[in-house]
Amino acid sequence: MTASTSSVKRDASEMMTSNLPNDNDAIIAPSSLNRRRRPLSRRQRGSLSTLLTRKSPFGNETGSLPIGEFDSSVDNNGTGESTSGSSLVRNAKILVVGAGGLGCEILKNLAMSGVVRDVVVMDLDTIDVTNLNRQFLFRSTDVGHSKAECASKFINTRCPWMNVVPYHGKIQDKDAEFYRQFKVVISGLDNVEARR
Repeated sequence: MTASTSSVKRDASEMMTSNLPNDNDAIIAPSSLNRRRRPLSRRQRGSLSTLLTRKSPFGNETGSLPIGEFDSSVDNNGTGESTSGSSLVRNAKILVVGAGGLGCEILKNLAMSGVVRDVVVMDLDTIDVTNLNRQFLFRSTDVGHSKAECASKFINTRCPWMNVVPYHGKIQDKDAEFYRQFKVVISGLDNVEARR
């Protein structure tokens, strides 16, 4: 090592350590950090009551349950039969297209809602070992089997109030009449061609 490289390294080292605080140096914080902000007034921050009673562009978000919850005891048609959101969904037949990453989440959410009963799940794919880390309805013993069949079996076993019927095949294989039986169709597809 030459004398010039040694002096350059020493100068760089001195420059790096010269800006560090010393034990004897006092660290002074900017005055803006020491000042406390005044709290917002009640008028400025509003209240939970203000938020919950605010008019909503959604029809089901009015009345005594304004945040989108539904009241299953409401009689909307005067016949004594409830037509609330829960009964409409409970009696509806639902089609979930896709039983992969999105489909697993959709099926889980439908099952855990406790409202849905009849679901048909449709998927053409089979389970690969790489699916197991993110598609939680499948186990290593399911590798090579139909995603729709394994997903429906899992949900039916864990959630006895559900009736999930599998269909292993393409959505293009079914005619329009098949799709007319469903009140709700939920897409969990990752295939662009199938989405069209």
